[in-house]
Amino acid sequence: MPEKNGSGATLSNVALNRITIPVLLIQHRDDPCSEAGPNGAAAYPRLLTSSPRVAFLVAKGGTDDGTSRACGGGNNYHSFYGIRDQVVRDAIRWLNGENLTRIED
Repeated sequence: MPEKNGSGATLSNVALNRITIPVLLIQHRDDPCSEAGPNGAAAYPRLLTSSPRVAFLVAKGGTDDGTSRACGGGNNYHSFYGIRDQVVRDAIRWLNGENLTRIED
C-alpha cells in the first residue's frame, strides 16, 4: 500500500518493479511537488522493469492561479490546470500506440 503524505498516497513505497502492465507517467515541468515534480517523477520509469511499455511525458504550459497547495488543489501545475484537455488527448494517443515525449499547449 502506498505511503500517505499530507495530500494523498505517494509512489515512494510501491514495488514499481512488480507492475506488469503498460504505464504512462505524466509530469508537469513546473510542478513544485517533491514527489511528482521534475526531480521526483523522473526516477520512476527506470524502476518499472517488469512493465512491457513505459512512457514518461513532460507537460508544459497551463498556469498556476496561486490558490492551491503545491501538491494539492485543482488550479496549479500539479493538476495540469489550463492544459488538462491536451493532457487527456495525449494520454489517449499514447494508449492507442503513439510514442510521445512531451505535452505542450
